[in-house]
Amino acid sequence: MEAAVAHLDQAIECLQEEVLTLRRQGIRAGAIESYPRGGRTYYNHTYYEAGRPIRRYLPLKQKAQAEAEIQRGQQVERLEAAIVLLEQARASLTSP
Repeated sequence: MEAAVAHLDQAIECLQEEVLTLRRQGIRAGAIESYPRGGRTYYNHTYYEAGRPIRRYLPLKQKAQAEAEIQRGQQVERLEAAIVLLEQARASLTSP
């Protein structure tokens, strides 16, 4: 049982380090929306604030960076969900 708890602690620590690494690289919430206009495609970065969508124009040269930040943000969300599950598993093993 103690070995399983140690493995869970190690896994949680590893995931937390990965989250910190991704946050240092830069994360962003939201999505990129495109809309055609006059034979050209424009992009908006869309995110939600206080339950309503906020759209900001996104220059084409910043699109790749924004996509990478959004993808890292999604990875952070998945990793944090995994951390919560591992902590619950650890708590169930250590509870009397």
